Amino acid sequence: MVLDAMLVGGMIGNYAARGQFESMSLAQQQQSQIEQAQAQAAQAEQAAKAAQTAQAVHAAANQSKDDLFKQLEN
Repeated sequence: MVLDAMLVGGMIGNYAARGQFESMSLAQQQQSQIEQAQAQAAQAEQAAKAAQTAQAVHAAANQSKDDLFKQLEN
């Protein structure tokens, strides 16, 4: 009887430990996905800022060319 109780207790403990391990593993996977998404968002934000800067530089360069052409025409 005691042996049966120990066996059942061990099985229940093993089952509980396995469930806890699976929960922790799932939480780690979710955290990893969150971190990857945050990294991708930061990269996208940097790319957008770089594109805006490049566009501003390009617009400024075109404006300078237009001003030079106007000066040369006068």
